[in-house]
Amino acid sequence: SGSHTTPLYGDTLVFSTPGDFNNDISGLVVAGLSVTATGGVRLNGNQIALMSGATISKSGSGTYTNNVPLVLGTASGQTVYVEVASGCTIEMPAAISGDANLVYGNTSTSTGRVNLRNNGSDYTGTTTAKRGTIYVYSNDAFGSTTGGTTLSGAAQHALKVTFAGVTMDEDVTASNNANDSPNNYGNYPITFSGSNTFNGTWSVSGGGFIYNSTSGATTEFNGRVNFAKTHLFARYGVMAFNG
Repeated sequence: SGSHTTPLYGDTLVFSTPGDFNNDISGLVVAGLSVTATGGVRLNGNQIALMSGATISKSGSGTYTNNVPLVLGTASGQTVYVEVASGCTIEMPAAISGDANLVYGNTSTSTGRVNLRNNGSDYTGTTTAKRGTIYVYSNDAFGSTTGGTTLSGAAQHALKVTFAGVTMDEDVTASNNANDSPNNYGNYPITFSGSNTFNGTWSVSGGGFIYNSTSGATTEFNGRVNFAKTHLFARYGVMAFNG
């Protein structure tokens, strides 16, 4: 940000008009990516590193597609945030690396959608989802298995996560994902679409609701499963617990 047009170290990149943009700078380190355009924005080109406390945000309307590899933070213990306003989507097809933690939906206005297609991601920090609608299409969506993933809705119906045909080794902890009614399938906080395989430990507590949504599909848990006060609905397909 500022009066200059060439991004400098520590800038926040702001995209206020729709279109395709290319980062041709090597080694760019920024304080955030702010997409405010009404309409679609696609960022291509070289890798971008995000400083501690950086935020990737989409407001206005339409979809932001992040086609540049991202590096989270400059050291372990740092945190990077993803915030998506209502009616907006962030597509994440590029790999994510680095040592920082990643948080989805830290603010109350982050109610939009994130599509995680980030194959090859190996960041080592933790992943936390609090708000918004998150579709997990990549086996590597949450980075390496060292950090662990927490799906913890900040309020009832604040968070919806759909695993869409993935195989993951990640340990997952889910809490505070209560639904208002077992029959209200559309509000289930955790949904499995297609066939999924989970090899890590799953721990779900606090009135969690988990829903298998695809006819003929199987969701397998091959690791340890700790479900406390959790509603499991395999309305379609099969849930298999093999651990």
